[in-house]
This record gives sequence, C-alpha cells and structure tokens, in this order.
Amino acid sequence: MRISILGAGSWGTALALQAVRCGNETRLWGRDPQRVAAMARERENAAYLPGFAFPDELIVEPDLAAAVGAAETVLLAPPSHGFPKLLEQVVPHLATASRVAWATK
Repeated sequence: MRISILGAGSWGTALALQAVRCGNETRLWGRDPQRVAAMARERENAAYLPGFAFPDELIVEPDLAAAVGAAETVLLAPPSHGFPKLLEQVVPHLATASRVAWATK
C-alpha cells in the first residue's frame, strides 16, 4: 500500500515508522519546511522522536500535494487543533479513489 502520513510530530513519525515496518511505501510530510528538510537530511526526527533512525524506505516529503497525490491512503496525524486547517489543505489534492483516515490526538 502507498500511504502518506501528514503530521511529522512524535505521533505522525511513529506511525510512519510502523507503516514502513509493515511493508508499506510510506511518505511523511510536515508543515514546517525547515524541520522536514532537517529530518530528510538527518534521517531522524530529532525534535519530536529522537533516537529512532528512519529506514531507507521512508520518504520524507516536503510537498503536501506530492504526498497526497502519491498515496492510496492518506493518514492525517496533526494535533487536534490543526486538523481542520490541514483537512482543508488536503481535500483539493485527493484522488477520487483515495482513502482518508485520521489519528489526531
């Protein structure tokens, strides 16, 4: 399955790591371009989940449209206060057959 996890905090990062371990083609997107670039470069989310190295298979995706467009399943994992805004940003990029799930906290 091709899955994109939107929200690169501790929860979204943990979900992305587990999705890769389950054999899914996984992308992780975050709203802060500088933090996303650092995660791609360091292959770790040092700010929110230090000590957990990213497997080579995890794609850190800086572009929201690309992350959503590449996915069969889009999993939104922002903090609950950020959910409505992220959902509004995601909707225009969804393919008709895309599945959407959320894991807000």
